[in-house]
Parts: sequence; C-alpha cells; structure tokens
Amino acid sequence: MSGIPQGSVLSPLLFLIYINYMIDTCDTYSEMYVFADDTKFFRHIVTADDCNSLQQAVDALQIWSRKWLPNLNIKKCQKVSFGRYVHTLHTYSICDTNNHRIVSERGNEMLDLGVMFDEKLTFKEHMHA
Repeated sequence: MSGIPQGSVLSPLLFLIYINYMIDTCDTYSEMYVFADDTKFFRHIVTADDCNSLQQAVDALQIWSRKWLPNLNIKKCQKVSFGRYVHTLHTYSICDTNNHRIVSERGNEMLDLGVMFDEKLTFKEHMHA
C-alpha cells in the first residue's frame, strides 16, 4: 500500500451504491436528476395525480433518508415550476426532524451547475455576461 489511506477507493463506491438505492426508491414516482449530493425531482404536471406522484417522490425520499440517516437540508428544498403556464396552486411538503409537515417554499428560479433557470426559461440572468 503506497501511502493511500485505507478506504479511499471503497468510499466512492459505497456512495454510489447508497445513491443508487435512493434513486431506486424514488424514481417510481418522478424523474430524478442527481449530481453528487444534489437531487431534483421532475414531473410534467397536467393532472392532480401528477401532483400527488411528485409528493410521493418527496415522501419516498424522506423514508429513505430516515432509513439510511443522511440529513436533508429542508431549508434548501423548494419547488420551481417551468413553462409558459406555470402551475402554482398545488403545495408540496416535507417533514422536519420533529415530524412536523413543512410546506416547501416556491421559488421563481434555481441555480444548477452555474446556470440560472427562471420559471419562463428566459436565461435573462446570463444575457448580460
């Protein structure tokens, strides 16, 4: 062993297994975009059933996190709707550590890998660069 700390190869492998189990748990209800420790759920909302499926994905994530013990940063959880006709009526919620349901905040934009996405997908934030 040439000075490599024990577990240095095993840790990333375990992380991938860990994250893949999260995806298997939640992707039944919603499409998911995962990059490192950042996860986004995506679903085209047309009916109330679509809204319910998205909430089920959030609930499944919460069950997974309680089983495997990673803490979810509820303050970073928000919903953002994209498109010409943005659906804002339905609310989504997540439980805090005391098991109280908290309605997720509605955002008008989100930053993802250095790109700012606004709800109309204008990318106006990047027009001035």
